[in-house]
Amino acid sequence: MAAARLAPIAGGAFILGVIAANLDWSLFFLIVLIFGSLVPLRLKSRTEYSSIIFSAFCLLGFVYALVFSNWLVTSRILPEGVISGKIISDPEDSERYSYFVVNLDSPGKGVVRARADSINDLRYGDRFSARGDWRWSGNKKETPLFLSKEIKVLDQEPEFSLKGELYSFKNRLTDKFRKYLGRDASALAAGITLGDTSGFSYELKEDMKKSGTTHLVALSGYNISLVVTLISYLFGLWLSRSKSFWLTVLSILIFTVMTGAASSVSRAAIMGVLVLLAGKVGRFYDPERAIIFAAGTMLLFNPLLFKNDLGFTLSFLSFAGMAYLEPIFKRFLGWDKLERISGWRENFLHTLSAQAAVLPLLMLYLGSFSLTSILANILVLSVTPLAMLLGFMSLFAGLAFEFLGQLLAWLLAPILIYQLAIIRIFSAWSVPMDYLNLFGPWPIYIFSLGLVWLVIRDKILKKNHA
Repeated sequence: MAAARLAPIAGGAFILGVIAANLDWSLFFLIVLIFGSLVPLRLKSRTEYSSIIFSAFCLLGFVYALVFSNWLVTSRILPEGVISGKIISDPEDSERYSYFVVNLDSPGKGVVRARADSINDLRYGDRFSARGDWRWSGNKKETPLFLSKEIKVLDQEPEFSLKGELYSFKNRLTDKFRKYLGRDASALAAGITLGDTSGFSYELKEDMKKSGTTHLVALSGYNISLVVTLISYLFGLWLSRSKSFWLTVLSILIFTVMTGAASSVSRAAIMGVLVLLAGKVGRFYDPERAIIFAAGTMLLFNPLLFKNDLGFTLSFLSFAGMAYLEPIFKRFLGWDKLERISGWRENFLHTLSAQAAVLPLLMLYLGSFSLTSILANILVLSVTPLAMLLGFMSLFAGLAFEFLGQLLAWLLAPILIYQLAIIRIFSAWSVPMDYLNLFGPWPIYIFSLGLVWLVIRDKILKKNHA
C-alpha cells in the first residue's frame, strides 16, 4: 500500500528532474505547474519519507536526461552537403514540402529529419541520397533538419514491412476521403480521424491557427477513446471479456503505429490501455496517476520530449488541465451541484481547462493567443465525436462496400461543412493578443503560478474536508 501511495510522487519527481535538466525560461511555467500538482500532501508521519523519495527520483530524472542528451549528441555524425539513408517514417506531405525521418548511412550516423520537395514520390523504406544543408530547430545539437535541394531515390523495390503496410493502409483510407468529399472537407475528415494533414491547404492551416482549433487534427485522447469504445464494443459482442481486452489493446497498438506513433498519440494510447486495464482488474481509474505513468514511461525512452516536441507538451498539459483544473472550474461555476454535466457545459469545461493549461506555452512559443478561441472550440467540439464516428464508419464500410462508404460520407459532409464554417468565421473574428511584445514573459509566469496556486489550494481544501 505504501508503494502505491509513493508511486505518483516518484513518477512526478522523475518528470520534474527530466524537465529541469532541459531547463530554459520558456519551460519555467511547466516546471512549477507539475511541481505544484505533485506536492506530496501526506500525513505528517510520512512527510519525511515522501520527501526523500521525491528528492531521489528528481535527481535520477535530472541525471538520466543529461546522460541521454550527451549520448545523443556524441552518437550522431552529420555529413556536410550530402547525405544518404533509409526513410523510416511515413512522409508528411504539404503543398510544397515533404518531411520524413531518416536513418543515416555511412559516413553519417544516427536518426535525423529531412525535407524534400513534395513532387518527389517518397515512401517508407526508400533508400536515397540528397544534396543540401543542415538547419537546426530548437536545441542546435538535438533536432537537426536536412533541407534537401536535390534528391535521388536509390532503391524503391518493395520490401515487406509491417509498419510500411500499415502506412500504406492509412494512405488508402485517406484516399477514400478524397474520393468521397471535397478538398477541405476530406482534409479535415482525414485529420480528425487519422491525424493526416497532408491534404491541408495553406489557407485552411492558417484559419485553424487563427481560430485556435489546430489541436482538432492532432490525434490525442478523443481519437483513442473512440477507437477503444468502438473496438471493445464490437469485440465484446462475440468474444469473451479476456479475449476482447487483448484484441482491443492490440488494435490500439496497430492504430498508434499506423498513424505515425506521434508522441501525443502514444501518450493517449498508453492512457487508453490503462483505462482498459483498470476495468479488467476492477480498479478505479485515476487520471492524475495515469498521466504521470504515461509521461514517465515516454520520458524513459526519450527524456528530451518536453523540450523538442511541442505536440507532446501540449498534449500533456491539456490533459493535465482537464484532470486538475476542470473540477475547480466546475465548482466555481456551481455546476458541481448538477446531476449530470453534458452538452455545451461539458465542452465548455473541457475547453476552458485545457486552454488555461496550454495558454502559457502557446503565448511563449507563438507570441499570441486569440480571445475568441474558447467559443470557437466549444462550437466545433460539440459535433467532433459524431464527425469522428461517421468518419471511421465511412472508411471501414467503404473497404467492403464502396456505395455504403460514400453514403456515410454524405452524412458526414454537413458536419464537416459546419466545422469549416466555424473555423473560417472565427479566423476572421479572431482577437489576437500579442502579450510578449506588450508586457514580456513575466505576466505569463505569474499566470502559471496562479494555476499552481489554484491546484495546491484545491488539494489542501479537499484534504481538510476529508
